[in-house]
Amino acid sequence: MLTSWATVHGIASADADDYIHGLFQGVGSALSLQQLAADHETPNGSNERIRSTWFTPASTLQGHRINDPQ
Repeated sequence: MLTSWATVHGIASADADDYIHGLFQGVGSALSLQQLAADHETPNGSNERIRSTWFTPASTLQGHRINDPQ
């Protein structure tokens, strides 16, 4: 999603991809972002409920439309 957004705003896809990967490189190759989030959430707590309710593929696409109406 981040690479797509940057590409739409005139940054070459490969450059955007390299930049985004560089931002998250320190997270480590053994963890997925989903696992990282799960490790820092209280089961059935607010953070887990917000992530699982608000951050769905459909809401992410809607966020793109709201933040970048073209």
